Amino acid sequence: MLSNRAMYGHRYIACLLAVVFALLLGLVAQDAPAASSATQGTINPPSEQSFTAALKRAVGGDPKAQTDIGAMYSTGTGVNRDPARAIQWWQKAAMQGHAGAQFNLGQSYLMGNGAPMDMDKAADWFQKAADQGLAHAQYNLGTMYADGRSVRRDAVKALELFQNAASQGLAEAQVNLGVMYAAGEGVSKDFGTAALWLQKAAEQGNSEAQVRLGVMHQKGEGFPKDILKAIDWWQKAAIQDHAGAQVRLGSTYHGGDGVAKNSTLALARIFHESRSAESP
Repeated sequence: MLSNRAMYGHRYIACLLAVVFALLLGLVAQDAPAASSATQGTINPPSEQSFTAALKRAVGGDPKAQTDIGAMYSTGTGVNRDPARAIQWWQKAAMQGHAGAQFNLGQSYLMGNGAPMDMDKAADWFQKAADQGLAHAQYNLGTMYADGRSVRRDAVKALELFQNAASQGLAEAQVNLGVMYAAGEGVSKDFGTAALWLQKAAEQGNSEAQVRLGVMHQKGEGFPKDILKAIDWWQKAAIQDHAGAQVRLGSTYHGGDGVAKNSTLALARIFHESRSAESP
């Protein structure tokens, strides 16, 4: 257990680091794009329509209304939260071919929300929605093929699914596509194409893409070597509290790697190393 002195020291470093990044990076929190989540959530969240009005249409067989009612039960909007009942309504809509409901069912089985976790059912419903071109389903199914969850691991299939989702602008898929091209997974290694997809995701504010793009600039992979561009991308990710970006910035300024040494910015590395030491 850390002593009180050590705990206060860590808090001081954390506060100082926040001020450093706000002032020296010239950024403010409200201007920073939100970090993207790795797992996509419910498609077709509840609209402002009343539960009663939506229920009437859902009972009449409208798949869009059935999907909305399911989302209302899933989130507890206008009705008591009931994930199991949400699945019942999504099942009705999914059987009519509603892609959003199919995705929501897949997500429910993937997370074990409202029903026991079932990777096979998750993959089946994601496949149905992916076949209709739903980017979120293509992305989630792609991760299952990449990891070999429920389906046989298939990097080529994962790449194809990520490509389809990335082409629709889904940042998480663009990141995965870039990573696969950079590593040569399911495709010949191609830093130029990797950089292209990571750039698209980074420009949408995806912090993971920003960090990876910075590394490519640092190493000269897909771009001419340019530490200043690397730092620029890491700064964008760091202000979103991406620990890896903050550590890279701290390490760069601490060592004076292509830039003047700056002990204050180097506190990023010290701070995150101290946080790691706190973990059991």
